[in-house]
Amino acid sequence: MFEITTDPQRHLVRIKLSGMMSVEDVSELYRQEHAAIRAMGCPVGQHLLLIDSTQNGLQTQSVIDAFKGQISRPTRARRIAVVTGQSLSRMQARRLLTDQPGMIFATETEAEAWLFAEQIERAA
Repeated sequence: MFEITTDPQRHLVRIKLSGMMSVEDVSELYRQEHAAIRAMGCPVGQHLLLIDSTQNGLQTQSVIDAFKGQISRPTRARRIAVVTGQSLSRMQARRLLTDQPGMIFATETEAEAWLFAEQIERAA
């Protein structure tokens, strides 16, 4: 259903989604994500999030609502990049990111470039 990896030096959390999820799966995903953030030693709300949903099908409205409820919490990521392929999945991702600091991309390379653009600009 999901896989979470981190890059502590860049305060990056990667979530790879696959298959149909339940509301309970979403709760477990965010429980594990927050544990991963704490393990990185990253300040709350200062991490970056890259979600790869290219292997994830369309989700039920209750699952989308559960995702939306989680990403609007005070512990949400500073920036959220969603990688998705199908046009219907893109539409769901757009609804998910309403009022969130996020963008949708076709490739992981584009997503990472956007996530780290602020840091690159500051360093220049």
